[in-house]
Amino acid sequence: MPLIEQVPTQIYIDRRKELVDRIKKQYKNAASGIVLLIADFEAECQRFRQDASFYYYTGIEEPACMLIIDIASGKSTLYTPNFGSERKKWVVSEAQPGNHAVLGVDAIEYAGKPCTGYQC
Repeated sequence: MPLIEQVPTQIYIDRRKELVDRIKKQYKNAASGIVLLIADFEAECQRFRQDASFYYYTGIEEPACMLIIDIASGKSTLYTPNFGSERKKWVVSEAQPGNHAVLGVDAIEYAGKPCTGYQC
């Protein structure tokens, strides 16, 4: 039995759908637009702790990510820092392009050019 229970990805998908539905209900003219959720950033010499709202809607514990939800379509795109190969020596991350189904988003893209370090 695992020490930490994995929360099914569908919970986060449902939470994001509910968020978009609430926005559409409260703002009748919100037929288009985006919702932007921003993860917390790492601080040197401190243990990383994800922003509570970002985690609630994504279940992702990676730093410096952004999630954009298109209000019209409900599609979600996760933007993650392009740490290149340096960070892979130290950290295993599921937040990589091509791994979108595992995280319950429609797409994962890199945000910018490769970083030179292992933290962002």
